[in-house]
Amino acid sequence: MVKRNLLFLGILLCVNCCSSKQYFEVRQPFKNYTYNQSYLLPLNTIKSDYIFRIWFFDSTSVDKVLVVFKNEKNEFESQLISFGKVHDGKKFKEVYTVVDVKPKNGFGNLIEHLQNDSLAKYEDRTDNELVNDESVYQYFFELKFPNEQNSFKYVTSKSQFGNENKYSYLIKYLKSEFNLNFTKK
Repeated sequence: MVKRNLLFLGILLCVNCCSSKQYFEVRQPFKNYTYNQSYLLPLNTIKSDYIFRIWFFDSTSVDKVLVVFKNEKNEFESQLISFGKVHDGKKFKEVYTVVDVKPKNGFGNLIEHLQNDSLAKYEDRTDNELVNDESVYQYFFELKFPNEQNSFKYVTSKSQFGNENKYSYLIKYLKSEFNLNFTKK
């Protein structure tokens, strides 16, 4: 009887040691206690006078969101949120990262530039000649400034993105200002 129990415990121990790790959700009771919520929520629910988001869907397995906002201390912050899947040549791994980023020329210049561009008047735009066999780039813009709010999208392709228009200029400006180099392999 003792041998059988030891054999059972040995097998149970081997099975537990050899099985893969499993991750699970845990309860965090005070995570949402303050009003400083996730900046991925709808704009009208976020208690900030200034918030600007651009969603980068650049035909890669990892999508990105640049968020610029004024926090509860009345200071500007910005984050780059990345989510999707990466591949190491053998298997995929899901990723979700939040990195604090800062504009090269400061938040004052950035906000002034965004307000001078009259983003509240921008409308959706799709470049005419999208080709089925090349990468499609989609950018979704959302902004909430005092007395103005807007959301719009810009859809283009790899070959059309070089065409100068106010949308591609804005994307290039933001990528340059935040030193965002999205590499594709």
